[in-house]
Amino acid sequence: MKKEPVKKETDKKTDKNTDNQTQSKRSAVPHILWGLLLISAVAAEVAARMVPGFATWYTRNIYRVLVATWGGLVGLLPWSFAEFSILSMIMGLFVYALYNLGMVIKKERKFTLGVTSWFALLARFLVTCFVIFVFGCGINYYSVTFAESAGYDGKGCTEAELRSAIIYMVDQVNANVDQISFDEKGASIAPKGYMKDCIVAMQGVADNYGVTSSYVPQAKPLLFSRFFSIQLVSGIYLPTIEANFNREQTGEELGFTVCHEMSHLSGYMQEEEANMISYLACSGSDSAYLRYSGAMLALTYLTNAYKGKDESELLKQLDPRATQDMYCTWEHWEQFKKPVATVGDHEIVVSEIHTQINNAYLKANGDEDGVKSYGVMVNLLVEHLRKEGKLNVMLIED
Repeated sequence: MKKEPVKKETDKKTDKNTDNQTQSKRSAVPHILWGLLLISAVAAEVAARMVPGFATWYTRNIYRVLVATWGGLVGLLPWSFAEFSILSMIMGLFVYALYNLGMVIKKERKFTLGVTSWFALLARFLVTCFVIFVFGCGINYYSVTFAESAGYDGKGCTEAELRSAIIYMVDQVNANVDQISFDEKGASIAPKGYMKDCIVAMQGVADNYGVTSSYVPQAKPLLFSRFFSIQLVSGIYLPTIEANFNREQTGEELGFTVCHEMSHLSGYMQEEEANMISYLACSGSDSAYLRYSGAMLALTYLTNAYKGKDESELLKQLDPRATQDMYCTWEHWEQFKKPVATVGDHEIVVSEIHTQINNAYLKANGDEDGVKSYGVMVNLLVEHLRKEGKLNVMLIED
């Protein structure tokens, strides 16, 4: 009797091994691609910090193209794409964890494999965030500043110049307050169509100074504005190339905040220069509301920097409606400064924690002044008013 050949069984084993090898190679491809993305982002970040001129070249030639294409696309959405993406990723991680847990309970997957696959997904999530951060704003931190582009030195100013600047801003507020609407508490109200006015105002800065982008996507209201309110955040630029603003803030700040966040869309990431660009946009606008908002916020920064004993006397010249508006803004933010918990003798205030984190973040990205940079715009502002001949020369000389 002849024996049956065993070749078919051998062939089956060979085919199975071949399939396993092919599947293994295919599964390695995504890991390689994620690795290349991470390497390219790290290389770009290092180049921005170490190679002179690279960051400026990227901001003006690559980033602004991204703003005009991707930024314009997500700008059509009425809500923040970044908020939606982050929420989706977090929910995805949670659902995938439940899925793996179910597979382990059913004994269809080993516990170690489930944990490993979940952390692999988390790693991809973190790599994605890092890559988007680098190409969406990280490189821009090392680009040429607005002050350098516009010819400002920002070296400082005297107390007399500060005093003159305050008087000028008080006059600007008073000149526009009659055209502002207020609610029953005395808080100013942003008019309908203010977003279009902000876009036109930002385009005006591009026309007058030639160093900002002439194309500006609209800013987006944050869905979870309360989350940002308890951190005292009025607006935030997210590296999905979106300007976002807190919809809970008062009308006094809203116009200035929107223009501030839009300033980042031109590649200027330092906070003092975004403040300065915002002021230039507001003060040069045809909208009385934006001129009022810009002057009010500039006045706040100036008075915070002024050390003269006559500050209260200077502010007495402010229209009572504007004074009440300032109080409403102060009252609005004051409610979020209350401690949320007490650990021992220490009260935990969310806004203070956020300030420390933001300070560390800004310094890590080359902004030596950290959160103090928000107020550094005073030097740029006074220099601008000096160049424009808006300061009272006789007062300064006296």
